[in-house]
Amino acid sequence: MEYLTSVSPETKVLGTYWKTPIKSRNKMFKFQKLNLCDKYGLRDLLQRFQPTHILHLMSMSSVGKSWIEPAESFINNTNIFLNLVESLRILKINARGLIRRIWWIT
Repeated sequence: MEYLTSVSPETKVLGTYWKTPIKSRNKMFKFQKLNLCDKYGLRDLLQRFQPTHILHLMSMSSVGKSWIEPAESFINNTNIFLNLVESLRILKINARGLIRRIWWIT
């Protein structure tokens, strides 16, 4: 984020949160409450913001919880990814993206 501020001060960054509000002192960073499983809410947000770049780090990141609730974790993360790419396709938003999924193997 410091790098973005230094090379492109006019950049606007929008993040989402689901439960705990996130606040930033930097005016280029805004956060909005959104459950990414809500495809219509996500689509509305993308339509209004019109991103040029997307950094998607998945949703349910707790490895411990994924072992306790593997089906819920898989469905949640898969649906969020599908909602994102389908919304981009439907809205014809040509954004570059970094999609990251972490695999834990023992």
